Amino acid sequence: MYVGTEVDFKNIQDFFQNTLGFEFHEIIDPSKKEVEDFLQDKSGLINNKEKAEEYYCLLVFIMSHGNEVIFYALSEKFNY
Repeated sequence: MYVGTEVDFKNIQDFFQNTLGFEFHEIIDPSKKEVEDFLQDKSGLINNKEKAEEYYCLLVFIMSHGNEVIFYALSEKFNY
């Protein structure tokens, strides 16, 4: 992680985890598959009626290089 990125990351983590009480997961340099698997797994919590009260939203921060339609994972780029 770059120095400026570390500061941004710690500020985001502190606010959402310590101030708002959110569960926080950090994945450094994931592959495209790891990102897709993580999002699939976590989206299942929100769509699960038994977990819906506990997990009422999902926030994802992606800190990477890219532009408006592409960002890069460790293994390859994502096109959106």
